[in-house]
Amino acid sequence: MNDQGITRKQAADRFKKSPETIRNWQKRYSEWLHIQPGQFIGGTNQPVIYDDHDVQVLAIVAQGLQQGLKHNEIAADMDDALAVAATEPITPEDDQEEVGQPRPEDGVLMTEREARISTAYAQLQGKIEAIENENEYLRQRNEELEAQLLTEVKRTWLQRLLGRK
Repeated sequence: MNDQGITRKQAADRFKKSPETIRNWQKRYSEWLHIQPGQFIGGTNQPVIYDDHDVQVLAIVAQGLQQGLKHNEIAADMDDALAVAATEPITPEDDQEEVGQPRPEDGVLMTEREARISTAYAQLQGKIEAIENENEYLRQRNEELEAQLLTEVKRTWLQRLLGRK
């Protein structure tokens, strides 16, 4: 990436998507991008330029979709994914340096950035799974307590009906 960023076409090439897909991502994830939908540089018809942060957002989207997440799931996790990705500074060389871990979809070695994003998503998925397990436990426990309470209420009313205290 040069100092000014990359164009939509370059982003499409990088993520192996069409420019239209990148444009759609730009609209869908505008909350996290520095470039807003329909924005042009200097009010001219020059192409949209994505800076390092924007490329990071697009990389998180691409990685999430690659892992089978839906857009609403990616959006829900975006702040956390960006926070995890921000813990280590990412340099332009990270986009070039292969780390030896192949991408599942095509076997091409991942870049440092892709590996970090993949790790961040794996960590987030683990946290989500733990929360879902805790929610399931609490739901089951709540059902048990409701059943116990209902039994106690029935017993109390039955005792009152029969004149016992």
